[in-house]
Amino acid sequence: MTDEKILKTEFLICGDGLWDGRVLWFSELPSTNQWALEHAGECRHGDIVWASRQPSGRGRFGRIWLSASGRSLTFTVVLRYSSPFQWGANVGQAAAIAVHRVLAERGVASQLKWPNDVMVERKKIAGILLEKLPSGNDLVLGIGLNVNTTEEDFASGDLGDIATSMFMASAREFALREILDRLIRSLESTLGTLAQNGPADLFKEWRTCDGLEGQEIMITTAQGVALGRYAGIAEDGRLRLLVGPDKNEQLFWTGDAGWVRGR
Repeated sequence: MTDEKILKTEFLICGDGLWDGRVLWFSELPSTNQWALEHAGECRHGDIVWASRQPSGRGRFGRIWLSASGRSLTFTVVLRYSSPFQWGANVGQAAAIAVHRVLAERGVASQLKWPNDVMVERKKIAGILLEKLPSGNDLVLGIGLNVNTTEEDFASGDLGDIATSMFMASAREFALREILDRLIRSLESTLGTLAQNGPADLFKEWRTCDGLEGQEIMITTAQGVALGRYAGIAEDGRLRLLVGPDKNEQLFWTGDAGWVRGR
């Protein structure tokens, strides 16, 4: 993809992405994941698609991701593989750990919630959406991080009880570009570990900040709702749930996990 073509598509190369990738900056995109899905063939492995404003961001299960213009980070990582990536199902979990590390460096204590949410005091501070192209082996990894988002921003979307930001957790403002650059380096580290060693080492780190540990939870899937005691993450990344008086173990690849109210 030439610089001339880049200018015609109205975005700018404004930095280094992962490995030999680039940061492709847009003032606005409806959805960085959608753009990446539509243009993956034009992108390099490790390209970052970053939009300062994203009015139609998507989360898991078709949910809307509120993106406060100029106060939050919304970007997508393009991952192109010549063959199926063995640990593709764990990419979102590696990304959650990368976000957790950056927050810790900035003095924001966070916890991880399966499958890949980043939480502060049970409120979401970052969401991750991993999608795969129907044909081929390319993955797009969308990350939304609430950086300088305010209570007023969340109130406008009726999210005050379930969302927070780095600013709200620390009473400090942060430079978006600095946080993005640090996230890129953190992602390089966790995705590199995943590719070289599989998820075992990452899951050891996950257990040190697992917000569901020892909790009674419910998990909602397309098949219904299951209640039980959370028993951690299996070696392949599935959620382990102990159900019923006999504590029978059930394993879940996908679903929406949450705390049982009042626990």
